Amino acid sequence: MLRFIATALALSIPSIAAADEFSELTDLRSQIERDFSDWKVVAVCGASSGKSYFMQELQKGWQDDQVSSGNLIFLRDADGNHDVLFIDATQDARSSILEGAKVFEIFSRPESEEYIWLAAYASTGTTETYSLSLGGPIKLVMWSQGRPSVQVGDDPNRKIGAKMAAFVARCV
Repeated sequence: MLRFIATALALSIPSIAAADEFSELTDLRSQIERDFSDWKVVAVCGASSGKSYFMQELQKGWQDDQVSSGNLIFLRDADGNHDVLFIDATQDARSSILEGAKVFEIFSRPESEEYIWLAAYASTGTTETYSLSLGGPIKLVMWSQGRPSVQVGDDPNRKIGAKMAAFVARCV
């Protein structure tokens, strides 16, 4: 079922099928495998496209959203620990674990390379769910993020509103 949904999403979002992105992702995967030799690279994923619902803009409903200059890297170590790295537009890598998340694999079907991972950030209330479909000709992650409103900096009156988002990205 995950593969069917992933295929349908891939066909409906043409931006994730670019050949140059595929080549860049393959190169990035090789670099990550060298730099993180103690970890198994499960997947390296590119730009994400999707929809977000912002609580402070209820009247607008679901809005197009994207992470156009970012990568998600899914790692597993020999002890079964998991991490999700995010590389942003400045090429800085951030570890979910080092940012305080607990990362769990909550579903695994190795024979078809389908996995579901959960990253939960207790300090902010943010949760991210990653559904990886890696066994077919189109390799994807479908991921969602839910977060409550969060304070920006030290000013308690400056907040970013609650958000729910769903994205899809091409992976290698």
